[in-house]
Order: sequence, then C-alpha cells, then structure tokens
Amino acid sequence: MLPNKIKIATFTVSAIFILTLAAGFSFGGEILGQVKSNSRVSKVEVQCGNKKYRGSADRYGSYSVIARQQGRCKIKFQTQKGWTNTYSIRSYKDASQIDFIIDGDGNLHRR
Repeated sequence: MLPNKIKIATFTVSAIFILTLAAGFSFGGEILGQVKSNSRVSKVEVQCGNKKYRGSADRYGSYSVIARQQGRCKIKFQTQKGWTNTYSIRSYKDASQIDFIIDGDGNLHRR
C-alpha cells in the first residue's frame, strides 16, 4: 500500500511543477534594445495596464525589461534631463527588440 501513496505523491509534485512551468511561459517576454541619446540613459520603465516593470540601461544605452503581461504597453526612459515622453509598444511572449533615439525635447523615435 505504501508504494501507491509514494506514486501518488510523486505524481502530485510532478503535476504542480509542470503547471508552474506552464504558467511561467504564459507571461510576456523580454523587451530589449538600445537607446541613443545626447544625455545618459539610466532607467527604463514599461507599463502594461496597471502594472509597471522597471529595468536599467548600461552606459552604452543597452536596456532590458521583463514585462510579465502581453499586449499593449508604454515605454519611457530616464535620462539626466528627466523622463522622456512615453511610446506605445507591444509585449509578446517572446523577446522583442526595440531600438530608440531620444531627441533634444525628450521625445522617443524608433530607429
């Protein structure tokens, strides 16, 4: 009788593990790219619905953010002059590369 209980427990743990993995794959993916600006870019923020996801940019302007929701989002960057205007993007389950240029007025333009 004990081996059956072990089999059931093993099956239950395996099922929970698989469901946890499946739930992780249903989230949105990584949004990454490079941003060019006359002033240094330090932070990036992506807002999808009511959720905000934050990341940082390195000294070369490369950035990366994991957005846990799919669909329409808005992105903005923080520079030495303050936050840029927002730009509408889409988050997918796979990674998306989006490169930007920030003009002198803080407006985002896709490259």
